[in-house]
Amino acid sequence: MEHQALTKEKFVEILQKHESTQDVKLIKINLKSGAEKGQNYSGLVVACHLEAEIKGQSKTYNWMAKVPLDDPNRFDMVRGTFLDKNEVIFYDELVPALKAFLVRKGSDIKLDFCPCVYTDFKEDIPREQCSLESLIIMEHLAQFGYTEPIDKKSGLDLAHVKLAIKSLANFHATSYAFFKNKYGSVENMIEKEPILARDYFVAQPTDTFGSLMDQFNQGMLVSSLSSLSNSDANGDKYVESYLRFAKEKMEPLKLRAQLTGPDVCKFNVLCHGDPWFNNMLFKYEDGPHGTKPVDICWVDLALTKWASPTTDISYFMYMSTTSELRKAHMNEILELYHQTLTSALNSVGEDPNLISLSELKADYKKCSFYGFMMSFMFLPMLLARKEDVLGADEFTGDFKDPNVVADMFKMVKERIKIMMENEPKIGHRISTGFLEMVESGYFTL
Repeated sequence: MEHQALTKEKFVEILQKHESTQDVKLIKINLKSGAEKGQNYSGLVVACHLEAEIKGQSKTYNWMAKVPLDDPNRFDMVRGTFLDKNEVIFYDELVPALKAFLVRKGSDIKLDFCPCVYTDFKEDIPREQCSLESLIIMEHLAQFGYTEPIDKKSGLDLAHVKLAIKSLANFHATSYAFFKNKYGSVENMIEKEPILARDYFVAQPTDTFGSLMDQFNQGMLVSSLSSLSNSDANGDKYVESYLRFAKEKMEPLKLRAQLTGPDVCKFNVLCHGDPWFNNMLFKYEDGPHGTKPVDICWVDLALTKWASPTTDISYFMYMSTTSELRKAHMNEILELYHQTLTSALNSVGEDPNLISLSELKADYKKCSFYGFMMSFMFLPMLLARKEDVLGADEFTGDFKDPNVVADMFKMVKERIKIMMENEPKIGHRISTGFLEMVESGYFTL
C-alpha cells in the first residue's frame, strides 16, 4: 500500500521529532490498510510498521496514520466540514492542554484518547495536492492490548456501555471546566472556539457545504425511508407517521440539526460528536479475546461540538446499543453518567450541581431524537455484512452536480435493500428505535 504523504523521507522526519534526535536510520516500512471497507468515508487509515535504528539502537514502531483520500472532488466537500483541521487541533493542542489542566487541578481524571505521535495540517493546499493536506499519526492500540468490541454490530452489552458512559462523562466535565477557566465563562463558545465547538456537519454548516449537505440529506432520506418501510411488517405505517410528523410539525432532519445547538439545553460541554461502536476500542481483563472490558480508548475526534452532553449520549446509545438494552437500563445508565459527571466536576473545582439528574433525564428525552435520527440514517450501512458494504471508492464524481448525487443515492437505496435482506438485525434496530420515538411522543401511529 502506498500514499503520497507516507514516504520514507516523511517517516524519517517524524522519527527525528518523536525521538528528539537527528540520528535516525530507517530500515523497513510496511504499510497496509488499517480499516475495513465502509469504516471510513472521509479519508484513509493506514497501519504502519517501521523498523529503525535510533542512535545505533534497533527499535520498532506500530502506528496508525490518518490521511486524506486522493480525490479533489471529495476534498472540496470534506474541507467545508473542517474535519481534518478539527482533529489535528484536538490531538495537537487540546489534549495536551486538558491533561496539563488536570495536573494543575490535582485531579486523577483519566482521558481515554489514543496517544498521538505526530500531526500536520496545511491550511491553503491546492485541491490537486489534497492527499497532503493533513496527517495524523497515532499509536496502534493493538500493541497495548486494545481491540474492537466483541460482536459490536449486535449491540454493546451493559459492561461496555458503562465504561463508555463513564469515560464520556469524565471528558465532558473536563472540557467544561477547562474552557470555563480559559475564558472566564462558557458563553458564546462557538465564537471563542470556531473549529472545535461549531457543528459544521449538521447544525451550522458553511454556506457551500450546507447546500451540498441538503442534497445528500435528501438522497439519504429516500434511502432511510425505504429501509424503514422494509424494517418490519408495519414499516409502511412507520413511513406514514414520519411523513405526517414532517408535514404537521417539523421536518425531522431540521429538528435533528436544532438539537445539536448550544441553546437547546442549559448545560453544554465539548462533545465527542461521533461516539459510535467503531470509534472506540476496549481492553479486556483476560486479554484481547476476553469478555470482561476493563478500559476504553476513543478515536476519530473530527466532529467535536459544543452542545448538550445528551447529544453524545443519545448518539452513542442509538448507534451502539439495542432498544432492549436501552429500555432495561437507560435510567441506570443516566444515573451512572450523572454520578461520574458530578464527581469529575467536583475534582476540578467546579460546582457539581450544574445539572441535576432530573434535568439530565429531561435533556436526554429531548435529545434522544437526535440519536435516533443518526441511527435511522446511517445504521443500515454500518450494520451490513462486509460483502454488502459500500466502499469509499464507490462515492465518486463531482458532488456539486445534482445528477451525480442523485445517481449516488439511487445506488445507496438499491444497496440498502440488499443489506437489509441479508442482515435482519438492521430492520430490527431501525423499527425498535422508531417505536421508542413513538413512546417518547415524537411520532404517532
